[in-house]
Amino acid sequence: MNTEEYLFNAEEMQSPFDAIKEVDGDGREWWNSRKLARLMGYQKYWNFERLMEKVATFLQQEKGLDLKEHMVEIEEMAQLNNGGYRQVKSIKLSRTAFGFR
Repeated sequence: MNTEEYLFNAEEMQSPFDAIKEVDGDGREWWNSRKLARLMGYQKYWNFERLMEKVATFLQQEKGLDLKEHMVEIEEMAQLNNGGYRQVKSIKLSRTAFGFR
């Protein structure tokens, strides 16, 4: 067998979640809730928002965490189907809020 058959492209092996990960100016990793919703197959973002409400409740009540550190509302521009843009609210999710420990 050809050894090239065993070579893998690092991008092909990267987790789709790592592919959408962002890093802020302080080096903290975070995920955009809208990108995450699309990746997880949510057709409607508002369905994902309901999940985020449950995550927020869990982080506060069960883990005793401060949401301001793990789920921060941000505003960004989203492209519409007609090619236009509009401002939308998303959530900046920390590694903890996203589910990594």
